[in-house]
Amino acid sequence: MIQLYFILLSGCQKVLQPDSISTQAKQVTQDIQAEREILQSWKGRINVPSERQIDAESQDIPLTNFLVIRDTEAMNAFVARIPKFEIQKMRPSPKSSDPFLKGVEIDFYQEMLLVMIRNDSMYVHAPIKRLVGNDVRVTVQFELESLGETTRYSAPDGVGTYVAVKNTRYDGTLVPESL
Repeated sequence: MIQLYFILLSGCQKVLQPDSISTQAKQVTQDIQAEREILQSWKGRINVPSERQIDAESQDIPLTNFLVIRDTEAMNAFVARIPKFEIQKMRPSPKSSDPFLKGVEIDFYQEMLLVMIRNDSMYVHAPIKRLVGNDVRVTVQFELESLGETTRYSAPDGVGTYVAVKNTRYDGTLVPESL
């Protein structure tokens, strides 16, 4: 119980403030939606399940996948999916210039990585536009851009794109939302 004292003309009186007011204050704080800063972002290509693999397993390919990377093990699993060489017709292909293959450093005690993977194109990304939320839940807003002319381009099966953003570490619920 929080104790407050008010001095009135008649003297000092003790007024008790119930804990329910502090509980209500916490609820109001949780309802406030604030935009969170994106510290840094990257984009590139990534290996995704191919149509042949999905047909063999008789499953549908989701248009996007959302990854939350909060530790080194998850980071290594993500980096392992990035092609080691540039995807091009002419051989030999040069080594990939992807920054994650060169060693992007993330301090997982203070930061995390949010990754949006687009499975249906190796040319068009699904960029993360905003992070909005409170202490309980953060919505990760991303945009599914039109494939446009890229539907006519040739592309190998099993290659998609990713957009990764570095953000201050948050251990609450993260929910992706298409704009």
